[in-house]
Amino acid sequence: MCQPNTIVLCIDGLQPAFLQPYGGGWVETPAFNRLAAEGVVVEFPIIAHPDLGASYEAFFGGDGGGFSEGSLPHQLLSAGVETTLITDEPRLLRLLDHGPDAGFEHVIPVPANENTQAAETISQTHITGLFAALGQAVRQAGDPFFLWAHLQGLCSPWDAPYVMRQELTAEDDPNPPRFTAAPERALPADFDPDLALGIAQAYAAQIAVVDACLGAFLTELVELEADDAAVVLTSCRGYPLGEHRVIGLPGAPLYNELTHVPLMLRLPPPQRDECFAARLPALAQPVDLRATVGEFYGFGRGPSAETAGGRETYSLLPLIANPHAPSRGVATVADGQQRLIRTHQWSLRLDGTAGETQELFLKPDDRYDANEVAALRPEVVEELVSLAPPAPIARPPLL
Repeated sequence: MCQPNTIVLCIDGLQPAFLQPYGGGWVETPAFNRLAAEGVVVEFPIIAHPDLGASYEAFFGGDGGGFSEGSLPHQLLSAGVETTLITDEPRLLRLLDHGPDAGFEHVIPVPANENTQAAETISQTHITGLFAALGQAVRQAGDPFFLWAHLQGLCSPWDAPYVMRQELTAEDDPNPPRFTAAPERALPADFDPDLALGIAQAYAAQIAVVDACLGAFLTELVELEADDAAVVLTSCRGYPLGEHRVIGLPGAPLYNELTHVPLMLRLPPPQRDECFAARLPALAQPVDLRATVGEFYGFGRGPSAETAGGRETYSLLPLIANPHAPSRGVATVADGQQRLIRTHQWSLRLDGTAGETQELFLKPDDRYDANEVAALRPEVVEELVSLAPPAPIARPPLL
């Protein structure tokens, strides 16, 4: 069997609620739409942990963490696949250095975004330069290749041209803010709604920049005759924008704006021909992406509890071929004293050493975790509490 080429784009801080394939209406996203039309949209991917290091333990697996023997990059390298990591995230590079052998044949660091002013044009934004480096990496890759690109994305400075923020304002809106540093703050109960509006406008403008760069990259793959590569787009966490009075990542509670991320797959041939514009109303977690990519190369596994943290894994490929195939029934997240238990019908957030705070939300109807109903359904809370994950292993945070 001919081994495919694979490109994974992990864009940090990407909220699916701002993408049109997930129902977003803030800004047009034609490139995300194109990727959705040419592949599969998984509707309910849930993170494993909001910490960067823990996210990569889940993505890559291995005997002792994300960059150890037995991890996805190691398996691919052993199978004769050229493995490359490209990133502008210095914290990920530091994590990489902690492993005895990362499993990547090539590591391409891109200088982090330190822009303190908005760019004049999209071509001058940081993310344009990062996608240019990604295109160069594809040019230089040998067959078969596996290229994982981790982008700071929405967690790096928001340097979209200011005019793009202005284009997202209504006639009666105040002028959008001019900051570039990705905002991080707690909001008081009586916060000015115009503040949150301006931040959302700035975030949406940054999404538009990402979309423009993604569109150019997809076109470049055609020009490079690399269009048969599998393309996977996801994120390791969302970015709270004040939905629960928190903006940014530090201290963010486990609500939907942080824990729900996009997952879109344009499969390699011949599977691609069978799943144009497909939608999977499925729960998924990072371990499932690992199993899915592994199955591209012939060593993926079906449901198994023999994974890091005891989490079952489900390759998504059987589900794409048959909606009635075994699939994930519950997704769990653990972060300090917080726990999240998510099923197709419910989302339960626990906070406190003994789960003192219990918040229950109906899914998928309550998209923004706005209507708390724990007191109305105590039997559901009791059942979900029994599924709560254990406390995560203590580690230095890599937020």
